[in-house]
Amino acid sequence: MILDTYSEDADGKELAVTVHYTYWRGCKGARDSCGGVRGVGPPLEPDDPPEVEIERVVGRDGKELELADDVLEVLRELCFEAVAAADAEWADD
Repeated sequence: MILDTYSEDADGKELAVTVHYTYWRGCKGARDSCGGVRGVGPPLEPDDPPEVEIERVVGRDGKELELADDVLEVLRELCFEAVAAADAEWADD
């Protein structure tokens, strides 16, 4: 997936960037049976939370950027928001 957004460089200047990322939906871990109904009892394994992996961030000139971890975390949150907005838009149709 691709997200066009803005970020800050080390000097605090705003940069136009393109974030290439992969989104994995979370999934429910295996559940035990309860009262003969499979999958509704207590968890046998933990749930997997949704995850965004940023593959690369490029500037408008097409060059890959090296960004600090805190900046990458902000971009990761923006990616989550973009996925949530796309899901909401899809649900409205």
